[in-house]
Amino acid sequence: MMAVVLSHVLRGLFAAGLVDPGLAWAGWLDRGLYLMHSPLFAVVTGLLLAHSVDRDGDAAYLRRRLVLVGWLYLVWALLQGAAEVLTSPIKNVPVTWGDVFALWRPLGHLWFLPWLALATLVVVLIAPWRPGPFHAVALVVGSSVSLAAWGWELDFAVARGWALIVFFLAGAALTSRRFTASTTRLPPWSVALVGLAGLGVWVVAASVPWVTTPTIVDGGRTPASVALGAGGSLGALIGVLAVSVVVARQPSLSGWLATLGRLSLQVYLAHILFTAGTRIVLVRLGIVDVGVHLTVGVAAGVVGPLLLERATRPVPWLFAPPSGWRHVERVWDDRGPPASGGRPREGRGTP
Repeated sequence: MMAVVLSHVLRGLFAAGLVDPGLAWAGWLDRGLYLMHSPLFAVVTGLLLAHSVDRDGDAAYLRRRLVLVGWLYLVWALLQGAAEVLTSPIKNVPVTWGDVFALWRPLGHLWFLPWLALATLVVVLIAPWRPGPFHAVALVVGSSVSLAAWGWELDFAVARGWALIVFFLAGAALTSRRFTASTTRLPPWSVALVGLAGLGVWVVAASVPWVTTPTIVDGGRTPASVALGAGGSLGALIGVLAVSVVVARQPSLSGWLATLGRLSLQVYLAHILFTAGTRIVLVRLGIVDVGVHLTVGVAAGVVGPLLLERATRPVPWLFAPPSGWRHVERVWDDRGPPASGGRPREGRGTP
């Protein structure tokens, strides 16, 4: 999640004219981050999917997930949109109320929520973690869709981000249980070697100016640029997951990272408000040093949402549907029919 925040801080500096995107280091960092963070988010979401679906059942999981994502999209589209309208006099690209209420055209990073809703529906219906003859076919089709959409998308809800679907499918097919079981048997040196190899591929791919990243539109994309981008993203995933395995074996490091991971969606939703606000304040104070902007901006984009989540827990409507809807869900789960694909429910006390 810190990679997402860093990439948006850097893009904000590009837009504000504080950093020239043509600089070698800036271009490499921008390409590297976009090769890595969105595919990683998709893989991790997929890894965690099977346990939740099998625990709750297909129907119950989908109902809760889709309601949550829909609520968050509506709330944050209006909240972030209002903030952008109010700050339009000092923005490079003004935002109007018409832009805010055009919910079929997501603002900024919020495109991920409509994609997540539809992709979750697709992956739960396929259920690639369960035995079945068509799962390999699903992965092949998902790979084809990802490559076809790599660096190409339309500017409306659910039409963006489809380059990520193969990563979501692959994570769901692997599952967190299988991933943990397979990696715990590996000696640390082998994990480190695999991770270094993956990171090496990622660094090389990000160093090529014409590489196509998955979620940034590239009008000049070619089969070679897409293939290089896909290889770079795969290398980044291997490297980061290998690092996560090593870190998980260090309790002093893994604790706070696990907390950040559990609250990654909250950070994703709210970080733009804090990073953009921090950049505006620093510029008004006359501070234009790039290192200061990157450091303070990332810190604000991570810590700010965590504090906001903590402060709003008594009334958590920014990050969860109203309590009245949760009561409806409990009644449905207690009295409704058993959800397909999971264990029959016997009431709220069922483990």
